[in-house]
Amino acid sequence: MFTGYTKEQTKQLFGGIMVTVPACGAWYYIRMSMIQPYLDERDKSKEAARKESELAQIAAEDEIKHQAAKKTAAALKAPNTVYIDVRTAEESSAFPFPRPCLNIPCTLNDASLIRANASNLPADRNAPIVVFSRSGMRAARAMTALSRMGYTGVVNGGGAIDLTEMLPKNGASTDVEAVAKAPPRNKWFGLI
Repeated sequence: MFTGYTKEQTKQLFGGIMVTVPACGAWYYIRMSMIQPYLDERDKSKEAARKESELAQIAAEDEIKHQAAKKTAAALKAPNTVYIDVRTAEESSAFPFPRPCLNIPCTLNDASLIRANASNLPADRNAPIVVFSRSGMRAARAMTALSRMGYTGVVNGGGAIDLTEMLPKNGASTDVEAVAKAPPRNKWFGLI
């Protein structure tokens, strides 16, 4: 029958197949009727838990953004707010900020000038401070440096253009809820 096999070897080969095929069929039946529904249910549970975790994370991020927007609006409303511009002198002259502010240049990697100009910063560590840059990325770095120095009222105002649009016009007060519910500010990604 098969070349190179003896009659006894051929019987053993087919005998093994005759045992293996039904065993495979039985295993397939058990797998599909008993085990697979359990695995499917487990996968559905994992997927539901993952989606629930993602939704919880999105809700937490939205709450953090809402609280940050409320804090920014309150800082803009305060009469004694200190504005710190961390843009370069060229950037500041290209788009001057309409309020008096300290210009302390900062980069994403170096906020040493913030610490070096500590004497120009308010003595009150709870004073409202709004830090801004061109897009808000350097402002985040400066905000971290100020927080490490003990300032608690520091907020990231984002980009200078966006912050200027959020400022109260003609002495009007800033509506905290309106600023908190405002759509996200445009970011200039890639432009620091």
